[in-house]
Amino acid sequence: MREHDALYQVSSPLWRNVWPGRGAIVLPGATIDDNTIVAAGPVMFDDILADGFWRGNPATFVKPVRASDKFVRP
Repeated sequence: MREHDALYQVSSPLWRNVWPGRGAIVLPGATIDDNTIVAAGPVMFDDILADGFWRGNPATFVKPVRASDKFVRP
């Protein structure tokens, strides 16, 4: 991927306060719920549940993210 290409090519819905990492691949049919952090480069082919940190190929749950962690997308 060249530097000027789009960083996020998402055909699936992204909900509120979602932080996708660079190169994250969301396959058709997958959704990412609210308050979710996705690491750089994972492949998501299933639904990503809310309030969590995800990484890997396929994307796997790492740890929960709480509202008190104060990550809010401007």
